[in-house]
Amino acid sequence: MGHHGMGHGMGGEHGMCGCGHPHWKGMGMKFMFMKMPWKVMMHAEELGISGEQVEEIRSKHSDAIKEMIKLRSQIEMDMIDVKNAVMREEIDMPTAEAKINEIGKLKAQKWLTMVKAMHEMRQILTPEQRQKVKEMVMGWFKKGGMAGFESGEEEEEEEE
Repeated sequence: MGHHGMGHGMGGEHGMCGCGHPHWKGMGMKFMFMKMPWKVMMHAEELGISGEQVEEIRSKHSDAIKEMIKLRSQIEMDMIDVKNAVMREEIDMPTAEAKINEIGKLKAQKWLTMVKAMHEMRQILTPEQRQKVKEMVMGWFKKGGMAGFESGEEEEEEEE
């Protein structure tokens, strides 16, 4: 099956479908994580996905989003602390360094949360269902785009 949930920048598969289609390069992994589960759930019947599977996907996706919101909030609070440490007449290096290291750990945890959820959602589907999802997504591209997907990357930007 390869690298579950890994984005094109990391050399692996994309989103829930696992297709390495060249058009995916314009979409970030976060964009795919946010949009693909909803598209799969909307097309559950034609993909042969049961109501129970839909609920499992919805639950895993929602839990991951909630965790990512918590992590993003902590990152934002730590950024405030970094700014406060740096904007003093005498920079508070120990605080700035500790908070910057913490921000790095939180960002890594946010990515891991997303990748783990993508992996878990993919595992809910049978190999046949994953193939149907892949074919459906390929069909969207052959029709000239991602019908129903907005363009752009919908990645929140943290201050760097």
